[in-house]
Amino acid sequence: MRVIPITINAPPVAPSPAHVRHALCLLADKRLRPIYFHCDIGRDRTSLIATLYEVYFRGLPPEKALQEMKRFGFKDDWTLRGLRNYLQKHANSGFTPEANCD
Repeated sequence: MRVIPITINAPPVAPSPAHVRHALCLLADKRLRPIYFHCDIGRDRTSLIATLYEVYFRGLPPEKALQEMKRFGFKDDWTLRGLRNYLQKHANSGFTPEANCD
């Protein structure tokens, strides 16, 4: 197993778009499959990245994104508003590896 550390800000601050983009680009890289990813606690930031993957790569409708993030284990608390706000702002923005990954 290869470990690739990624930094993603912790709540209540919204994650850096560059950090999220980096994580999504790694998930899009077929050479790295299979992939196992987690955060220190393994819940909230992981839920955000997994949900964005579902929206961008698997066709989950953006209006169902928050529900999906909660299904992945996100605890919708005021201290996590940065993650929730990031999802709501970016779920409709679209992401493609061709346009966003080097």
